Amino acid sequence: EKDKLYPYNLYGRTKLQSEKLIIKEFKKTKIKYCILRFFNVCSALKNNIGEFHNPETHLIPKIINSLLKDKTINIYGNKFNTFDGTCLRDYIHVKDIVSGIILSIKYLNKNKSVIFNLGAGRTLSVSEIVDQCCKLLKKVPIIKIKKNRKGDIDKLICNITKAKHKLKWSPKNSNIRQIILEEKRWQVFLNKKKLKRSFHN
Repeated sequence: EKDKLYPYNLYGRTKLQSEKLIIKEFKKTKIKYCILRFFNVCSALKNNIGEFHNPETHLIPKIINSLLKDKTINIYGNKFNTFDGTCLRDYIHVKDIVSGIILSIKYLNKNKSVIFNLGAGRTLSVSEIVDQCCKLLKKVPIIKIKKNRKGDIDKLICNITKAKHKLKWSPKNSNIRQIILEEKRWQVFLNKKKLKRSFHN
C-alpha cells in the first residue's frame, strides 16, 4: 500500500486515477473512505452464482471452457522473465474478497480512511494454472502460444500483511484446487443451461 504506483497499462491507470479522485473528493466532504485493491479475483459461489462475461477475458474460466469443449487454449507469451516463461499473477477467490469487504466496512466504522490490498499473497504462472486445470478436469490441452499482450508484465503479487494485521483477515479459500473446481461447477452449469453469452455481469 505504501509503494509508489507505476501502472503499466490503461486498466491500471484508470484504477489509480479513480483512487486519486476518491481521495480528493472525500477530503472535501470529510467522509471516510476505504479503498480495496483487488488482485485477480476468480472462481464462483455455490447455488450457481458466478461471472457471466461476453466475451470472457479471465484466464481460469477461459481455460476451463476450452478444456470442457476440447478447444485451443491461447497462452499470450512464454518468454517472460519467470521460471517457466509465462507471467505470474496473484489469484484470489471471490469468497475471500467478500470476507475482506465485510471486515473492511467494520474496520472503517471505527477507524480513519484506509487502503488495503486484497490478494492471495502468492503467485501462480499461466502454465501452472493450465496444468492444474488439466489435472483436475482430467483433460489433455491443445495449446497455442501467441504474442504478449500490450501492458502485460512478468509478475504481480499482492502484499497482504496490512489486511491480515488490521482486519484480522486471511484468504482461506484461495487455494488453486478449490478455485478451479468451483469455477468448473459454474461453467458446467452455464453450458448445461446453454445460456447465450450476451451481456456483462
